[in-house]
Amino acid sequence: MWRTRLKAGSRITTTAILSGDDVLGFPTFLLGSPGGIFMSANLIPAFHRQLFQASVSGRIDAARKAHFALLPLIEALYTANHPGPLKDATALIGHTVGKTRAPLRRAGAETMKRAEVILMSLAAHEFQQ
Repeated sequence: MWRTRLKAGSRITTTAILSGDDVLGFPTFLLGSPGGIFMSANLIPAFHRQLFQASVSGRIDAARKAHFALLPLIEALYTANHPGPLKDATALIGHTVGKTRAPLRRAGAETMKRAEVILMSLAAHEFQQ
């Protein structure tokens, strides 16, 4: 983002840059991004809202801890078969979105168990004030 600012100069002040990569959410928030488009936000939108609020309100330690707590979910679901595992994981939060169509495949049982454990951990995550 800093290279973009250097190249664009003062014009960047009116341009919002959003990340579409879950792993880059927290770092881009710290660089002034007004948000992002994240796969995992489909599963835990409130968690993402709190991560963003902690980042922009200067509670960097709380945001960093939340970011690192989120990474295992991203690792579990963001595979070469994405968005297949995401579609299956939505059932874990009570939203069935239908079958995955070829060439994508469903998530394996091990992936779903990992995702379930991680989602429970994230649901219990407390953001420091």
